[in-house]
Amino acid sequence: MSLTSNCNLVLLMYKSHVNWYKYVRSWERHLSNQSGKVILNPLVEQQKPFKEPLFPESNLVFTPSEKDVDKAQQLFVPDKNHIIKYCKGVYDPSQVPSHRKTEIAFLGRSNVGKSSLIKELLNAAPKVQVRTSKTPGHTKLVNFFEVGNAFMLVDMPGYGYRQPENFERSAEGYLNNSKRLSMTFLLVDSSVGLQPADYIAIDMLNEFGLPFTVSLSTLMFVMLLTQC
Repeated sequence: MSLTSNCNLVLLMYKSHVNWYKYVRSWERHLSNQSGKVILNPLVEQQKPFKEPLFPESNLVFTPSEKDVDKAQQLFVPDKNHIIKYCKGVYDPSQVPSHRKTEIAFLGRSNVGKSSLIKELLNAAPKVQVRTSKTPGHTKLVNFFEVGNAFMLVDMPGYGYRQPENFERSAEGYLNNSKRLSMTFLLVDSSVGLQPADYIAIDMLNEFGLPFTVSLSTLMFVMLLTQC
């Protein structure tokens, strides 16, 4: 699957929280009734009151159709020809499972919601167990989840508070050595914004020459507050 196709994963970031997804859908229907044009990215409407745009149009990449969203959802529905499963957790990059699929990784501060997001993405595959915890630093290994023949999802240990001692060897080692990593989603808590540890992570990704997308978690609450 091409990197362009994998951009559909961005849609699932929003779908991962059911209430947020319903909110976006409601907004979509409202805009469709007003203009006849489907707009899924709420940031388009959010910046209208401002004289200077919050984001230039070239940065508003989240503009899929409803068909795109439905197609992305189907990637996470297992069947006999599209098996979704947990592969393994690795401590050292030399232990990474052998495969020929694209890898898509999730990185972020401890307790930002990486494992919870992956759990929601894979909720149509109940046999796949994704361990989550409210305790920071719970994920200590680099965990691989196979999504059929499409790609591998990679859940990495969190950095910052209660960062596991093996973070440099496990997470940094994986990022610096993987030959199949196509995209890293850097999760940032939108309620507090970028923290010093996030800037260090960005510098690391740039140093390794890796493409990445900053994805806001807990965005639902921020967006809803702006409507009050």
